[in-house]
Amino acid sequence: MRQSGFIVDLAKDGDEAWELATHFPYAVIATDLRMPGMDGMMLIDQLRELQPDPVCLLVTGVKQLEWYRDPGEAKVDVIQKPWNGDQLAEALRAALREYRSRASASLPPESECPDVAEQREVLVVGMPAAVKARVAQALQGHGTAFYAGDVAAAADLLRQRPTIACCLIADTLASGPELRRLGGNTSRVPLIVLGNGDPERAGVRAIRNGAHDWLSLEGLENAALLRAIAIATERSRAPQGPLPVCTEQTNPNLLSDRFRQATSRAKRFQRQAAVLLVDIDRFGDVNASLGYDAGDELLGLVAERLKACVRESDAVFRLHQDEFALVLEDLGTGDGLDVPAQRVLNSFATPFRCRGHEIVLTASIGGAVFPTHGDKPTELMQRAESALEQAKRDGRNRYCTFSEPSSVIGPQGGNPQLN
Repeated sequence: MRQSGFIVDLAKDGDEAWELATHFPYAVIATDLRMPGMDGMMLIDQLRELQPDPVCLLVTGVKQLEWYRDPGEAKVDVIQKPWNGDQLAEALRAALREYRSRASASLPPESECPDVAEQREVLVVGMPAAVKARVAQALQGHGTAFYAGDVAAAADLLRQRPTIACCLIADTLASGPELRRLGGNTSRVPLIVLGNGDPERAGVRAIRNGAHDWLSLEGLENAALLRAIAIATERSRAPQGPLPVCTEQTNPNLLSDRFRQATSRAKRFQRQAAVLLVDIDRFGDVNASLGYDAGDELLGLVAERLKACVRESDAVFRLHQDEFALVLEDLGTGDGLDVPAQRVLNSFATPFRCRGHEIVLTASIGGAVFPTHGDKPTELMQRAESALEQAKRDGRNRYCTFSEPSSVIGPQGGNPQLN
């Protein structure tokens, strides 16, 4: 299935499938009928309570299945054994088409959708009450304003509300580090600075610090503010091709800041946080064969693949040419790194397609968990780096945690075999 382009996770039984589904969303779930513990129909029933959207496929040699089905339940498609790879691939493609059709059908008709301007959500950061009132007045009938007192609160709100289309920030907070910090959490949501002073000098300074626009608060009219928001938002939607960076900026300070936030929340709520360092094995050979431009394009595909591996609450950073860092939040006290690390290895098991080439990549992964392996971000990063080096020494294409150097996954991701 991976050779056919599917991203696949494998589970040896229903309990392992349930564990994966509690962490990650799926479009299609294919399960055997007879398994140790819960059978396939019981698993499907439980998974539908957890994730109602996936299309479910039942793989079985049983000929009479009517007694497994409840007329009130959604239909379960069946793949009869014996089957071959082409049949399964076509069944999965059909299931994906059905999944996408369901997603499209769940959207309201275009005629019922409100105007884009009416849907616009704007985040207002660090503004005094008088300015907030002016912004709310300008947006009346054109959008909704959300408010944050500082950059930390704004970054949290941007992660929670991906529908925010624009960010207005007070010039008193618009230093370079603060704008870069916000820029790493916005996924191209434009930043507009509002302030006083000389328009030319203040505007140039804001743009150099990373803002998309600057507006003077003196004599600011509603039409000018709405126009700036609309222009910045449309500019952010323009197609920009594959990105060689991930969801976050390639900024070590931003990575450290995000890691500090994750460990702070983990401490407050008695949870765990973790970092995974992902190094693409022998990526220099790719650059030598295809050239650096194709290599950068391929790294963009790797970045997108990594973003799909983690949850929305997690973050992906590109550290170096071919090394990435994944900051994982809200891990339970008993959770390890097996599930997220295995998922990354699974994603690399599907070949990449770049410029007409099918490229097989592998990755070495090192991980460290807060607070088990350290309390400080720098300490955890060093220990994750040590674990990464151990994974490379053990043969690459595997992962290793700092405190358990023998806890490794073998070649091809070490996927469990289906019985």
